[in-house]
Amino acid sequence: MLYAIAATILGTLLPAAVPALPSFAERVDVHQVSLEVFVTDPEGHPVADLAARDFRVFEDGRPIELQSFAWVAGGKRTGSAAAPGGADGATAGPPVRVVLVLDEQHTRAPDRVALYATLARVLGKRLPPGSQVTIWRLDGGVEAVLPFTANTRDLAAALAKAATRFSTRQINSEEEWLSTQNSLKLDATQKDRPCLFGADIARAYAEDRRSEVRRSLGAIGWLLGTLDGLPGRKVVLYVSDGIPLRPGEEAYDTFLELCGGSGAASGISGAKDVAALSSSEQAVRPDPEKLRLEALTYDTSKEWEALAARASGQGVSLYTLVPGGPTPLSSSIRTDATGNGPSALVQGGIAANQLDAVFFMATETGGRLIYNGADLEKDLGDVAQDQSFYLLGYPAPNPGDGHIRRLRVELTRPGLRVRHRRSYALKTDDQEASDQLLTRLYYRVGENPLGLELAPQAPRREDAPRTARLRVTVPLRDVMLVSGGGADTRLLQGMITVYLVSRDAEGNASPVRRRTVPLHFPATDSASLRQRTFHYEVAMPLPKGHNDVAVAVRDELTGELSFADQIVEIPR
Repeated sequence: MLYAIAATILGTLLPAAVPALPSFAERVDVHQVSLEVFVTDPEGHPVADLAARDFRVFEDGRPIELQSFAWVAGGKRTGSAAAPGGADGATAGPPVRVVLVLDEQHTRAPDRVALYATLARVLGKRLPPGSQVTIWRLDGGVEAVLPFTANTRDLAAALAKAATRFSTRQINSEEEWLSTQNSLKLDATQKDRPCLFGADIARAYAEDRRSEVRRSLGAIGWLLGTLDGLPGRKVVLYVSDGIPLRPGEEAYDTFLELCGGSGAASGISGAKDVAALSSSEQAVRPDPEKLRLEALTYDTSKEWEALAARASGQGVSLYTLVPGGPTPLSSSIRTDATGNGPSALVQGGIAANQLDAVFFMATETGGRLIYNGADLEKDLGDVAQDQSFYLLGYPAPNPGDGHIRRLRVELTRPGLRVRHRRSYALKTDDQEASDQLLTRLYYRVGENPLGLELAPQAPRREDAPRTARLRVTVPLRDVMLVSGGGADTRLLQGMITVYLVSRDAEGNASPVRRRTVPLHFPATDSASLRQRTFHYEVAMPLPKGHNDVAVAVRDELTGELSFADQIVEIPR
């Protein structure tokens, strides 16, 4: 016997109200914070003889009592014991998964062939045994270049091919900045009416740059989400010349230099000081002081802070490799004898702004910033072998509330250097389920304790073209069902949430769709319910060709997640 419910899932979430858990049921989730702490001496060598009593951990300024403590040496954990003691015996640590992200949109390095060859050589030879590498390309969106592999030849071939590709978005971005500079210069040097439109030019440029940065933030966040369900250490090696923390700042700085008086005082050709104009002329021109404040409104620090805390919350460290110097290709139009192009002051601001976000992400997540220079191979090797650390554990307070928690670690022994994640945030149940569903979709990782089945069904006459009808089968034997109080004793009740996502042949994923389903069964059926199944049917619009579909079901009373997947072919 089965129980069934049908629903049609369209391009957005179903607008159904989410029912509350039965008042007689309560679920208690305990999340463990696992904090990796790297300790080195002044020469940079790992220090391995510390005990739990040598560490003081603070979360949001409050001291934390450690529940567990271990030393992990090169991927091998020297036991795990309740703090403050140590432990005996070495056990093999989990594999290291390296996610190599090539940010083509924000990379200008001309000699990619040598750089990527070095990457392939170091990652292929210096990672601990059992480690795997995957490659993703970031260029407006994200594209999988190479699935997780331990095959060094496949890694080298994929990087060699990637070295020949360039981003049209990166080229267009450079051209837009050159065009904006020229427009600002023309506005400032108008003979009769100078400095009238520069603020509008800078504002339009800043709006475009901020939209671009937010797209990159969303793409990186999405990629991090796909890693959530993977076991083992997860390291992101992010290759980029940087993403501006304050998008458009260079345009405002250029306008203020040309029209705010500082450029005129420095002898920049064509620069003006609108404060020296008559009051009537000043009245129709932008106020430089207000523009300085307006430029700050494009700051994206909070969004990067949230992204870093999310990465740390799921145990991901980010290492940034800067392929080229921070100077853009437009360096050929620097200030010269005629004063054309941005001044050295503006150029320095551009360089710092480009690196602020990626430096922040690296330091906040316990990673490092690496430059492409004479010591590149050594620095990459240090990252590849960055596998010796202390692992400190304690229960997370108020898990899943989304609050960003600040971390600080102090040592009782002086003279040592400490590196660790500086913040973290734990996801809500829905965020965690959605991200782990992406893990299932892309990496086929995810357990199925409930015994879910996902199977295609025959289309119905009313279905729209290119619609796949799927049935999710949930055996009731392991679903938590409880009896209510009062009149509800006649019913056995429970609750599940169903999540669905798809990916087409081009690698494009749909949004994760979600529906919470209350379960009600007659109490008189309790003896036979464990042999029955619950069916949930959905109709999903899919593109023509090959599609991967993944489903997750969470038992809301136990918090247990189960995953299944299915390949669906839509006739062309």
